[in-house]
Amino acid sequence: MKRLCVLCVSILLVAASGVVSYENATTFKEMVDMRVKKRWKTPISHPMMYRCIPKRWRTNRKFEAEIMGALVRKFPEFNTGDVVRVLFDTDHWNVSRDEFTGFIRNRYLFAHLIVPAERSGEYYIVWLDFYQRNRFLGYLYHEPQFRKLLGVDRIKKEHLDVTCTY
Repeated sequence: MKRLCVLCVSILLVAASGVVSYENATTFKEMVDMRVKKRWKTPISHPMMYRCIPKRWRTNRKFEAEIMGALVRKFPEFNTGDVVRVLFDTDHWNVSRDEFTGFIRNRYLFAHLIVPAERSGEYYIVWLDFYQRNRFLGYLYHEPQFRKLLGVDRIKKEHLDVTCTY
């Protein structure tokens, strides 16, 4: 039993040592740069290079306006003109319910922002998580808020208009 506890604690310590806190970033660019630098330092998982945009990703003007507002509230210096394209996995909010009562607690949405990278001819695909807290029984919600950065990948300029066939 003692060996099992020592093993669990050592796993937690090793896992926590590689964690980078993006909440300390003061700007959107700084947050993305922190993530990219962390990925480039690892020998195995460099930021992936997309050769096409996945077919399931789609645009949605209503969601785009909502999440741009959330990013500007979180990062006041954020320039919405720098965003080349905003894509979403789904065309609806995903609902999170309380596991005991079944009441709606909040809803969340994943977005992929395509922004220019430092290297010429490349763009970053920034995967972000947004949520809205429930205000009244799942009918009314507070304004959307940026929750966290989930990942950063790359795509070349000539592949921006290519849709994957799979």
